Amino acid sequence: MSAGEPALVFEGQGGDAESVPRALGRDCPVCGDVVEEADAALGFPLSKIIFQGSPDELRRTAVAQPALVTIEVAHARHLLDMGVRPSALAGHSIGQYAALVVAGALDFRDAVRLAAHRGELMQSAVPDGEGAMVAISGLELSDVLDACRDGRPAGVVGVACDNAPGRTVVSGAADAVSAAVAACKDKGAISVELPVSVPFHCDLLTGVKDAFATALRQVTFRTPRIAVIDNVTARPLTAEDDIRSLLAEHIVARVRFRESMQRIAASGVGEVVQCGPGRSLIKMVGKAAPGVSAVTFDRYARQRDARFAGGH
Repeated sequence: MSAGEPALVFEGQGGDAESVPRALGRDCPVCGDVVEEADAALGFPLSKIIFQGSPDELRRTAVAQPALVTIEVAHARHLLDMGVRPSALAGHSIGQYAALVVAGALDFRDAVRLAAHRGELMQSAVPDGEGAMVAISGLELSDVLDACRDGRPAGVVGVACDNAPGRTVVSGAADAVSAAVAACKDKGAISVELPVSVPFHCDLLTGVKDAFATALRQVTFRTPRIAVIDNVTARPLTAEDDIRSLLAEHIVARVRFRESMQRIAASGVGEVVQCGPGRSLIKMVGKAAPGVSAVTFDRYARQRDARFAGGH
């Protein structure tokens, strides 16, 4: 990893669905071409759902996941066209697929097809209302792990995301998540239920992991040309890593975003640009790596344009 240019981080599912069409705005002149490429790869009009669909449609995992990969790759391609040479890449959950595309490890068309298939498998794995994901603030990871153990008599529950110090997400069967959240609140935590249709990164998706492994075997992966910090291991992927097995495990494994950002910070990188809609990763980066500045794609693109226009 090089400290000279920013790292790019790619958003995961769980944010505000209404921000998705806004992310394909005037600050991304290549977005239209990338969306057309996604439509052709998928064989259905993802673009129509993005721009004309309801927020509920955009929250559906089978739509949200390829939509996020599309937007994030478009943002990154625009930055590359501007001359940005990312020092490192990291994705949050589905954002890992965008990171692999930008690193040259995975073709974009394969990535959106995998994202859509992954979303369909996840959507069918847990009936509506039987799962839940809840963000927990104010407790360290060890305390949340203890609370999840308290909730397990009611069903599957675990920590799906370790986002930053004092910022985690629990996921699993609805009753078990409720019990774990109650235990967290007893310790003073604040909780917010996430607007997702599937409980990600938990053992309820074990069957999905096995089915998705079959799809991954049909796709070509290459050694990343830019360092990609893996969600499962929180370290850079290398030629020796089996990306297929890591992406299958990724479905049930905890997202280790806090450790990923700390690794990027330790390498000397001083700036992170979030690609994708919303700004939830900005807050996570600020807490996980306080010495690293974090900025959204649109702001960074405008700032870089202004610097070059001014001759700097």
